[in-house]
Amino acid sequence: MMEQEIMVFVKVHKGSDKEEVIAVCDADILGETFSDDEKGLSLRISESFYGGTLVNIEKAVEMIEKATNVNLAGKNIIKKTVEAGLASPEAIITIGKKGREVSHLLIFRL
Repeated sequence: MMEQEIMVFVKVHKGSDKEEVIAVCDADILGETFSDDEKGLSLRISESFYGGTLVNIEKAVEMIEKATNVNLAGKNIIKKTVEAGLASPEAIITIGKKGREVSHLLIFRL
């Protein structure tokens, strides 16, 4: 049986001075909001920020390798990014309640 291809949304936000932020989220969480009252955190996986182009996860990791600022949400894309050696697992935060939570990771290259 062939392994199902994992898809993610990627959106590139252009800023001033050629700076850009790449936002990537697992396809199944787009439009969701995750809240953790104990930590005082909330993360909205909004269409306007994350909802770009639907690509396979390998293509997204290639884009992350070249990016200076990356905002990731979702267990699949974060797992692949850490496996590729692009981020430390210690940098991952979890937002939400048990059973309804999301992983979040920021990468900044200076």
